[in-house]
Amino acid sequence: MRVAGVISGTSVDAIDVAIVEFEQDFRVLGSHSVPYPAAVRDAILSVSNANTHTSSIARLNFFLGELFADAVTETCGKLGIPLASLNLIGSHGQTIFHDGESVQYLGREIASTMQIAEPAVIAKRTGV
Repeated sequence: MRVAGVISGTSVDAIDVAIVEFEQDFRVLGSHSVPYPAAVRDAILSVSNANTHTSSIARLNFFLGELFADAVTETCGKLGIPLASLNLIGSHGQTIFHDGESVQYLGREIASTMQIAEPAVIAKRTGV
């Protein structure tokens, strides 16, 4: 089974992609980091831990899905791996909020995190 793993964390510096082959054991075929353009980094940081409109988050969610798909496609090309040979793509997304400490919210103790980069867009654009 051939898998692409995709992540970008709170550093907001790049989209990291690893292509891994699983059998009984697994073998990392390669990885690649695709830097964010400054305008994209600024857009992500503008919705992170700030008052923002949900429309901005929704638009950025779909836009990042496009960029994550591009990053997988670029990584496959760079490594000489056919995109069609991937069996699945696992995406953590882009973290825009992380609060590991529990807080009282509507009568419950809640710790929360939010990642965006629409998986449906990644699937549609890559065909995986």
